[in-house]
Amino acid sequence: MKSLLIREGLKETITTVTPDGDEPSQKALSYILLTCEDGPLLQVQSEPSAKHAWDKLQALFNPTGFSSEFILFNEFFNLKPESPQELETYLNEAKRIVGELQARNIVLPTQMVLAWILTNQDTALEGFVSNVT
Repeated sequence: MKSLLIREGLKETITTVTPDGDEPSQKALSYILLTCEDGPLLQVQSEPSAKHAWDKLQALFNPTGFSSEFILFNEFFNLKPESPQELETYLNEAKRIVGELQARNIVLPTQMVLAWILTNQDTALEGFVSNVT
């Protein structure tokens, strides 16, 4: 969505407050509303400007605070590969979660991340893990 607004020259409509009814803001608001699915649309459909709608969507989809961090930690510590064939998916998911934590200024030590990933491997990879460690 942000890329579309930037391409259309409307980035400033979501970063600065503009008067209600401002034409660029209304154009950006229409793009936002047209790309929202039903659930988020109900939350922002009555917003008067693109900035207000954008801020509300950010609050919905980018939660902050202990709860969201707890959910990320829980996801990481409960992450397990479905099968040896799903190892790449498992590693990508672990990388995504670690990246989200880093974006929140929570940096897990690399050794801990690697140890956790290796510890949670299926018994089919036991030989690999013992060779690596």
